[in-house]
Amino acid sequence: MATAGRRLGGRAVDAVLAVLLVVIVFLVVNGDRLMGQLFLAVLAVGAYEAIFVTALGATPGKLIAGTRVVELGHEGVEPVTALKRGTLIALGTLVTLLVPVAVAAPFAGVEGLLLTIVVVPVAVGFWVSVFASPLRRGVPDRVAGTFVVDRDAPARITEADLAGYTEIHRPPAMTRWGPAATLDQRRRARAGRLDDAPVLVIALVAILVSLAVEGVPGWVYVVVGLGWLGAFVTDETWRIARRGATAGHRRHGLVVVDTETGEPPGAWRALLRAVLLALFLYLPPLTLVLAVWVRLSSTGRGPHDLAARTVVIAHPALRRTRAPVAA
Repeated sequence: MATAGRRLGGRAVDAVLAVLLVVIVFLVVNGDRLMGQLFLAVLAVGAYEAIFVTALGATPGKLIAGTRVVELGHEGVEPVTALKRGTLIALGTLVTLLVPVAVAAPFAGVEGLLLTIVVVPVAVGFWVSVFASPLRRGVPDRVAGTFVVDRDAPARITEADLAGYTEIHRPPAMTRWGPAATLDQRRRARAGRLDDAPVLVIALVAILVSLAVEGVPGWVYVVVGLGWLGAFVTDETWRIARRGATAGHRRHGLVVVDTETGEPPGAWRALLRAVLLALFLYLPPLTLVLAVWVRLSSTGRGPHDLAARTVVIAHPALRRTRAPVAA
């Protein structure tokens, strides 16, 4: 597994090259076409990542740092996988570059405040997902099914190998109901939050459509944002109270249980947990607090779990099950 220092050094070199590509795009494309500039910037940075990873297994920054990218279960990285990973890295890079603008944006009215609410959590989550993960696998690597390793690591690494790497780096803590879910397991489960959740998908599409339409009044953004929070809290409450797990939890063999009974929490505790989770996930200052809090907790219990007296545990027998979970 590549160390944090090597990852950071390689990413720093690639970030400089990515900024140069973005500057070139903005100089070449007409300044009145912001969406066109952003689209081409994502395309340029994504292509840079994908081409080098496909051809050499590493970008220039990774070659200098002595690391490379592997696709789990393969020798080398397939072009489609490299493009998927590169596109997500490009989006994360551009959002990071927008952070200085977003920090000043709240002073520009409702639209500026909403820009801050969207950009800052995404940028923080992008980087926290890398350096707070035991295996340094950020969102792009988890979605694309890739892993950044040292240059001399085995040519072929499988999905099954990841559990061993994780437990060596940070053994899971034990609770009275079983092993606490690792940070990597919880992040992968959260990444699958929209699976089997049509209401949340519709709410997210509504948000994206409202952001893409020009001239929309600021109050529409507020209504759409509150609608998303309401949908998230309702869906999270129903799933946790009914089965103790979302679809993402079930896929990775996780379940949320009451620390006293080992059963899924009751409706009111599930509601309290969902409300606090929504606040900490979607309010920028609290997002960083949540990431640090969960990282420092030996059992991964954030303020939402502490308040609701719940804990997320892992057990292979729970994986992919759709039946209500019992202790």
